[in-house]
Amino acid sequence: GASYASFDGQSPGSEGTLVPWDGFWVKAYKSGIKLRIPASTSNCGAPALATTPGTRAQSWLVRLTATQGDLVDDSAVLGQHPGSRRAWDKNDLRELAPFDSPFLTVVFPHPEWTDRAGDYATDFHLAAQILARDNWRFDVRTSEIEVPVTLSWSGSERHRRQALLVDLETGARLFTDEHESYTFTPQTDRHRFRWIYIP
Repeated sequence: GASYASFDGQSPGSEGTLVPWDGFWVKAYKSGIKLRIPASTSNCGAPALATTPGTRAQSWLVRLTATQGDLVDDSAVLGQHPGSRRAWDKNDLRELAPFDSPFLTVVFPHPEWTDRAGDYATDFHLAAQILARDNWRFDVRTSEIEVPVTLSWSGSERHRRQALLVDLETGARLFTDEHESYTFTPQTDRHRFRWIYIP
C-alpha cells in the first residue's frame, strides 16, 4: 500500500528492513547527524524488553496488525517502558500520512501534544511499578471504505490477554483473552478504537 512504517532502531518493537527499490525518509533532529546502515538486521540495535520476574518496572509491548485484502499494516505498537510518559517521549515514533491510495494504516492520534501533535506509530507509557489500568486510543485508517478489515494483536502474552478492545464506532467490546482478532467494516476512512489494559 501507500502507508509508511516508522523505525528508529531504538524504540522498543520498532522493526526496520530496507527492501531493494523501496523508498525511505530519514528525519534528522540535530545538525551533523550521519546515516549508517547496519550490516546485520538481527535486532537493528533496538533494546530488548525487560522480562525478568521481580523487577519493579518492566517493559512490555503489544503489536497491532490490520489486514484488508492485500493491504497490511503491522507497525503500530503500544506498551509501557521505563523512561516513557503519557506525553510525547523519544519512544513515540511519528507516523507519516499515506502518500497515495490504496492505503491502510494504524495510528495513535495525539492532537493534544501541542508542538508534537500528530499521528504516531508507537505509543509507550511509563512502565508502572504497581499494576494499574492503562489505555490507548488508536485509529485504523483506510482508503478502501466498506471493505472488511481484520485487526489482530501479538506481543507480550500476559498483556495482550488482559485487555479489552472497544470499537468506538459501533460500541462493540471484546476481551482479548477470548479472541485472537476482530473484523469490522469501516464506513468512513477512519475507524476509532480504545485498547484498555486490565491487570
